[in-house]
Amino acid sequence: MNDLAEIFLESPLETDRARIDNLSFFAQSVSSPSGSHEKLSVRMIESTTQRDVSALTDAANAIAPMAMFGTLRRGSDNSIVMRYWRPNGFGAHRFGEAELPGLLMPEASGVMQSSSDEIRSPESAALDAILAFMGIGRLVTIPSHHSPSVRFWMGLCDAAALDADRVQRLVSLAEFGSSVLIGADAAASERERLLRLEGAAELLPELFSVLDIRTVFGRVSEIARKVVPHDVVGLGMYSDDYSEMTLYACSCRLPVEAPVVVKNEYPLVTTRVWDHHVHHDLSADVLERDTDAGRAGYRSSMRIPIRFGDRLIGGLNFMTYEAGKYSPLDVTVARRIAEYVALALSHHRMAEESRRTAALRERAANLQMLDALLKTLSGVLDIREVFDRVSDIAQKVLTHDAISIAELIDKDEHVRLYASRGLSDEPQPFEIPVPNRKLVTDSWDFVLIDDVREAPDYAQSPAVGAGMRSMLLVPIRLEGRLRASLNFYAKDVGRFAREDVLVAQRIADHVALAMSHQRLAEEARLAEELRSRTANVELLDGLLAELTDSGELSDVIGRISSIAQKVLPHDAMLVPVALPNGTHVRMLAGTLPGGATYPETAEIPPHLRSSEWEYDIIDDSHADPIQRHLPSAKLGLRSSLRVPIKFDGKLAAAVVFLSFTPGFYKSKDVLIARRIADRLALGLSRDSTQEARKRADAADERASRFESRVKALTEELDARTGYRRVVGDSYAWREVLMQATQVAPTDTTALLLGESGTGKEVAARFIHRASTRRDGPFVAINCAALPEQLLEAELFGYERGAFTGATQTKPGQLEQAAGGTLFLDEVAEMSPSAQAKCLRVLQEREFQRLGGTRVLRTDARIIAATNRNLLQAIERGQFREDLYYRLNVFAIHLPPLRERREDILPLSEAFLGEISKGFGRPAAGISSEAQVRLVGYHWPGNVRELRNVLERAAILCDGGLVLAEHLALSVTPPAMAPQRSVVPAADAVSRGSHQFPTPVVPARSANDLKSMERTMIEKALQDARFNKSKAAAILGLTRAQLYGRMRRYGLD
Repeated sequence: MNDLAEIFLESPLETDRARIDNLSFFAQSVSSPSGSHEKLSVRMIESTTQRDVSALTDAANAIAPMAMFGTLRRGSDNSIVMRYWRPNGFGAHRFGEAELPGLLMPEASGVMQSSSDEIRSPESAALDAILAFMGIGRLVTIPSHHSPSVRFWMGLCDAAALDADRVQRLVSLAEFGSSVLIGADAAASERERLLRLEGAAELLPELFSVLDIRTVFGRVSEIARKVVPHDVVGLGMYSDDYSEMTLYACSCRLPVEAPVVVKNEYPLVTTRVWDHHVHHDLSADVLERDTDAGRAGYRSSMRIPIRFGDRLIGGLNFMTYEAGKYSPLDVTVARRIAEYVALALSHHRMAEESRRTAALRERAANLQMLDALLKTLSGVLDIREVFDRVSDIAQKVLTHDAISIAELIDKDEHVRLYASRGLSDEPQPFEIPVPNRKLVTDSWDFVLIDDVREAPDYAQSPAVGAGMRSMLLVPIRLEGRLRASLNFYAKDVGRFAREDVLVAQRIADHVALAMSHQRLAEEARLAEELRSRTANVELLDGLLAELTDSGELSDVIGRISSIAQKVLPHDAMLVPVALPNGTHVRMLAGTLPGGATYPETAEIPPHLRSSEWEYDIIDDSHADPIQRHLPSAKLGLRSSLRVPIKFDGKLAAAVVFLSFTPGFYKSKDVLIARRIADRLALGLSRDSTQEARKRADAADERASRFESRVKALTEELDARTGYRRVVGDSYAWREVLMQATQVAPTDTTALLLGESGTGKEVAARFIHRASTRRDGPFVAINCAALPEQLLEAELFGYERGAFTGATQTKPGQLEQAAGGTLFLDEVAEMSPSAQAKCLRVLQEREFQRLGGTRVLRTDARIIAATNRNLLQAIERGQFREDLYYRLNVFAIHLPPLRERREDILPLSEAFLGEISKGFGRPAAGISSEAQVRLVGYHWPGNVRELRNVLERAAILCDGGLVLAEHLALSVTPPAMAPQRSVVPAADAVSRGSHQFPTPVVPARSANDLKSMERTMIEKALQDARFNKSKAAAILGLTRAQLYGRMRRYGLD
């Protein structure tokens, strides 16, 4: 009997019969009418039901895998109770008839089966959730022969339909299984049931002796333990959506922190239909073993719902440390206890509602008393006049030791204690910082502080200084915006409660209404004052217009001051005009008391030197550390109002009104002062326009004189610098121009290589004029002509005080070349320091002025030139390799003039034409002999030397032909000059070509060449009257090269 699970035969039918025989014997034993046998039956059921359920489950699983089984019967309220058994417990759900399909009706006839999917419907949502949660795929229901009102049901795991054979086997099993389940309820004697129910009735006196069941819940557990065994019992209350349960009362403390909130792990829709549930072993349940109770070691659990009418509100949970402790009879007794607890909770709730109703009546009576507050507030415009009376009336409904109104000011950065009583002896109103910024940024309805000393935000507030401990704050809102707060204070801790909030809010509403009326009255007064001021200002404007149009402003300022006195009283009026330095003003006009005088110039206060300010009011210049040193303060003038006069957004002047009275001017005076300033601005503009017109006329006259001079100088400068002198048709020169044309449209750095005088600057200007930067500046700097420090100063600029003599800031050539081209001639002559800075410019486009810290950027294009071999300079450590690669992006080699002899005569004709423009008698041309000598010369100075030779020849020819003797040429070329084969001279002349033969002359020794060079330098110095720049120009050399040669020959 105790081991039914082991009684299985080989054949399925024999196995079923064996189980049936045993279950039949069990059913007979529990249905015996004998009293003594009845008690034995109860004990047997209580001890063997779990084993028999397991045996029934095993027998059913042999037919089809089963999740659970149970019975269906109607309750007294016509609901359908769906009881279930499984190896680890039993329970029940209670459904309405519309919530179940037909096969689950107790009155249904015959054997019925259906899959879970087939019976799913919107009405059966709770059943669907239970079946899904339990893993039931098919339901089979079978009528019971023992009780027509009961139907036996089985929940199978597999959704597939059963064949007739398996159905018949289940019917046979169900016949005896239902007798066991039905007998489990009937087996307990009526006397046992009544005895235990009478024992549960002992709870009634305990439960109804108090309003709050929590105060006697331990005693409730002691009495309940006599009829329902348990080690602990808990009372939980569900949330509105059944998702959580809060532990309301417990007979002993669970090992968790209070308040205990447990998440409902079961489907929420099934909680509503829950009737009871028993777990035989929590540790064997996946959902229960990790709960607080499971971790605490409890094994058996019996849970009974608590309802108010049809609404589920919570549940009782009995638990023991012993597994398999509870039976169906225990459920019956526990349900009676749950009914008593529900009744006690209902009484508690009704008592609470009654108490709240009484409190509301008392509060309503208190609110009626506030009608006197309305009468008090309606008779005044300023609530501060009757604030003591307000406090007395509020005291009747909300006792307090102090009360205040805190008003937000300064863009909600400070609060002004607008009115108070009992809080502070300080003069009112006085201002303090906002204690809690959240009251400004967040929406709030009230703030309760039990102890101000424990609130860090209010530790320094006047309330603490006045000895206050608790505080209640309610907002005062006007037009939907927080304007102030009404604050109640008490000297004892925790004086105020949530019940006081409604009364405080009603008082605040009355105060808000009074403040709103006060604000409206103030706005009406200001509007009337504004209308009056506007009328005066219009009259003032007309009078000022007549004055400012009648003469110089300085002549009529006294009369203007007298007229302005009627709408803007003042003791002095000044009109200072800003000087170009931006830090001082010149006093254009003014009126001072007692014939006092004002300095002609004065310093502008630092905060008024920009053009951003609109007005400036000083309440007391003697108390201001900056203003006290101004001349006006020294004359005894205390308060001032300044309004700027701006032209094109820049500060040009100001109007200053001054008074001997501190705090005389307010923001309302700004409108009138600005109106006066606008009228004075018209006068200043007229005066400045007339003066500007005079200056413009004088400037136009000077400009017309300069224009012709500039034109002439420009042409001369272009001629000297080679601006238009892109002359030549040789292949080598065309190759240079073609490369220059290719690189010109880009911003790529170009490097021009070639001997001195080959036209590198001409090529650089050609690139600039052919680029998109043609309208920008072309700035050239000779790196060899300047010392290291001076080169850096010229290139990068310098700040004031960067070195001795730097009296003002000077932009460098990099800044001046912005949007254009910077030409670095003789770049190899740069010092290492300048090379490093130049490298940064090329890499980052950034630089700093000498003595400066501000990083400047440049967009100038860089073109560099040199006559040195940079690779050799790198090897000797004289030039940075990284700078070389930055410069050598696009290199152009300019050929020397001796390698493009076919260009000599075109260049000569072009130079002679430009040179002759500055002479009274221009040269008539170049003789054939002179042409031969020009073409045959080796030109160590290249194109620059050619121009200098022709300039000298043009002077000597005195309007005639340039002859051979006019040309200052050496007899022979240098020994190292390369020899080139040319066509015979006769052939060149006969073709009318500009190609001439190079005369074959014997080479001279190095000493002869040095002697000749020394002679040429001496002659050039004499011709230039020892002007080094002119001598260098005659020789086609740079100043640095000339100085080098002079030192070589001892001519320095």
